[in-house]
Amino acid sequence: MRRLLPAFLVLLAGLPAPVRAQPEAARMRFEWTAGYLNTGSLGEVDFIFDSSGFGGPVVARDQGTLDVDPALWYGAKTSYRFTPRFSVAASWMHAEARYRATFPALASIDGVLDLEGYILATQDFAFAQSPDQKPDAAMAIALTDLFMVSAVYEFETLDGWMSPFFTLGAGLFRQRSDGRVVSLQFGRTVPENYQTATNLGADPLSAVGLSSFVMDDTDPAVSVGAGLRVAISQRWGVHAQVEDVVRLGTDLTYIDETSTPAPDLQQGRLFSTTFRGAEGSIHNFAIRFGVDYAIWPFSRPR
Repeated sequence: MRRLLPAFLVLLAGLPAPVRAQPEAARMRFEWTAGYLNTGSLGEVDFIFDSSGFGGPVVARDQGTLDVDPALWYGAKTSYRFTPRFSVAASWMHAEARYRATFPALASIDGVLDLEGYILATQDFAFAQSPDQKPDAAMAIALTDLFMVSAVYEFETLDGWMSPFFTLGAGLFRQRSDGRVVSLQFGRTVPENYQTATNLGADPLSAVGLSSFVMDDTDPAVSVGAGLRVAISQRWGVHAQVEDVVRLGTDLTYIDETSTPAPDLQQGRLFSTTFRGAEGSIHNFAIRFGVDYAIWPFSRPR
């Protein structure tokens, strides 16, 4: 056995590379990405709901938050490496989630209160004779797109198989509603009278005292993030990243003008809503997970 050991070492030294060779850095990389987006506050909201006409109480809440449900987002990214550690990347991410207006719990009431729940409760009476036509939701979908160009700085560990990285980016953040933010969302069957009113440009919910507005805003944005990339072969890898995407110069105060007067049961107005749009910077927390492929190894000509 001892005689075979020197021969084995000589053979091993003559191999071109270890079995687990250090992966080459990619000059160009393409990434498929998905993750989680938690948007910041879009404004504040107060409301009054008078259900005394149905034998219920008058509910008044203030200092609520208008934002968007946490959502899955997805997209693609490509990068170009200038040095072994520095590269520039361009990415696009997209998310769809419902707007929400929530209010903090009170000492006498457990749990977070949601304005949408009160709106849907009024529809239980409106559609008592046709429950199969009741709306599924009362808030619109927010469509979010992020276009970002980022500088990426990497550190190599474990012979290049693991690379922590930091990113600093700038781009555009667009968020728009797929209709009026406060609006009834039906399933397959839309009531004929509601469809007719909508086709004529009317908002049936404004008659009961709810604010009527559409949101469509595009703002400059910057992002700061950090993550970890792990190579699983010479060309394939996986990565995870957390980042803070900050919308800059945001002005959503145009929704302030949509506030409605106090409830008046004789006029059929059950609600009063007051919105105060955010102004300035909005922080959005995001997580990305992805799979990347090296299109063009760094050390080889194309």
